[in-house]
Amino acid sequence: MKAIYFLGIMILIAFYWMGLLYRPFLLNITIAILLVLATTHIYDFILSYVKKPLLASIGSTLLIGTMLFVPLIYFITTIVIQLTQMDIVAMITSTLHDLKIWINKDMPSSFSFIKPYLNEFVESDNITSVASQALDVITKLGAKSASFLKDILFIVIFYLFILVYAKPLGDFFQDIIPLHPGHTKSLYQESTGVMSVVFYSILVTAIFEGFLFAVMVYYFGYDALLFGILYGFASLIPIIGGALMWLPLSLYELSLGNTTAALIISLYTIIVISIIADTFIKPIIIKYINLTFIKSKVPINEMIIFFAILAGLSTFGFWGMIIGPAITTFFISLLNIYRNMRNEEFRDKRVHIP
Repeated sequence: MKAIYFLGIMILIAFYWMGLLYRPFLLNITIAILLVLATTHIYDFILSYVKKPLLASIGSTLLIGTMLFVPLIYFITTIVIQLTQMDIVAMITSTLHDLKIWINKDMPSSFSFIKPYLNEFVESDNITSVASQALDVITKLGAKSASFLKDILFIVIFYLFILVYAKPLGDFFQDIIPLHPGHTKSLYQESTGVMSVVFYSILVTAIFEGFLFAVMVYYFGYDALLFGILYGFASLIPIIGGALMWLPLSLYELSLGNTTAALIISLYTIIVISIIADTFIKPIIIKYINLTFIKSKVPINEMIIFFAILAGLSTFGFWGMIIGPAITTFFISLLNIYRNMRNEEFRDKRVHIP
């Protein structure tokens, strides 16, 4: 057996065991790598002032960590405080009591066919069951939140590590990848350009639309910061994201008899945020960032990125909004490199034809 084949087998075996060893952290490491690619311009901007790579890495990590951690910590602590002050059983009992009154007195006759089912649901025997299910959901949400915060912590740690060793890591992989340096550079530039645009578009969407929603809910006396954060995260979900926030809030105001408030919340969110801000203003901001800050020459197909984010969210959950475009961009970049290599090969053959 040739030494190169033996070495290849050993590398595959070692690669398998490395994957097995680091499997709990593979997703976190992947997200950290993609964030490094997406925020290269932030690192370069800080480096231009501090002049030291280590300080630039720490500064970029603190900035990314703040953007990821602070909103989530505020959201989770606020929800936990609210839940600890809430009597779940009493709240459900009161709600079911009000619902029973509505069924027997105020429910339109056109809905009489579902009256027996609703009466069965609001019977006192169901209160304990509903309360138990609610507590179970709250417990699961708490566990998911803790796991999510742990993932963010590891992502930030790996992000710092990759930034600190970015130069030697980049040189090493460039040496072992069996591609022409020009193709490797092209792959890096395309991936970095697209990931930067996706990252900043996500950031702008969350901050800009969250702020607009926060201004509106503040007028009605709600916690503007909390609802702004919630709407910012919800707006990242294509098509239905914003509706996850404004629709329940409108229905809540409608249940209180505040028809005008419900109408204002609905119209404001649909017209000002969904149509004006999301459809017209956000693309202008993203284009401005791309041309002045990122200065990427890579053509971005908005529809491909849109479906990549949608598919990523469906497959990988929250972090899919970063992973989806990365996988799609990497695949398209590889196809472009293959096309260029084939064109170069045919060009060389034509040149050598006697």
